Amino acid sequence: MPANPAHYLFATELQSETLDFLELTKTHAYDAAELGQRVGAIMQTPFIMEQVAAHTPEAGYPAATVPLPEAPLSDALQLALQQLNQQRVSTRQFEPRPLAGEQLARLLRLAYAVTRPHQGLATPLPPGRSVASAGGLYPLELYYVSLRTTGLAPGVYHYQPAHSGRLVLVSDFASDQAFAQAVAEAFLTAEKNDMEYDNAAGYLVIGAVLQRTCFKYVDRGVRFCLLEAGALLHAVYLASAATGIGCCAMGSYVDNEVRRLIGWQGRLHEPLSVILLGNPA
Repeated sequence: MPANPAHYLFATELQSETLDFLELTKTHAYDAAELGQRVGAIMQTPFIMEQVAAHTPEAGYPAATVPLPEAPLSDALQLALQQLNQQRVSTRQFEPRPLAGEQLARLLRLAYAVTRPHQGLATPLPPGRSVASAGGLYPLELYYVSLRTTGLAPGVYHYQPAHSGRLVLVSDFASDQAFAQAVAEAFLTAEKNDMEYDNAAGYLVIGAVLQRTCFKYVDRGVRFCLLEAGALLHAVYLASAATGIGCCAMGSYVDNEVRRLIGWQGRLHEPLSVILLGNPA
């Protein structure tokens, strides 16, 4: 242990292999079309999709199997969770009307709210939220890119879950045209796929301030941030099912353009997921 452990907070150095992983898994404007063509070709090839649909676990397990006991759901919370999971779906077609601000507020509070203070601990931690976080460090931030939402002008907003939740405008633009161009460059809306961008209400960006976790867990902290982003993505899906909002996680975005759109310039600030929101058609 160093003489001053506070050094860890400010001097985290990730291995070059970890930094390479972060860089190599980004999408750039120059390679987005090639990736889109690959995905499209796979989706349109019946043989490939048949193999995917028929996949099985790796061989080598012992022959014995243990059936699970009958365990009918009876508790209201269990039944509600089952219903939400059954209703969870990716929505790609939207109605061309604004999303109600009240619906957006419900979704954000259900998906990523402050749920409890951290009490009785020897050292202070951030308040607990509605998804698990390695070490209780909560590196994730949510941004909403509003296109058409009642009560919100078009722009980029940071969701702050404390104090019952609020949105803070972090980026506005000199003109509607400049905003539309920034959105198109970040989310590749000109690309032809099965996503109905034109009628969507907005984009939800899940980003990670990696240093919040990596100062403690170093390179392994990147994996923890990815796991947490997946947990929050699923929470958004369940909240969407509960509120009647259509949502769809999307992979067609340019990482560095999304960083620029939400105003992130810091080292190890990375967008990890983008979710399209709107009124389902």
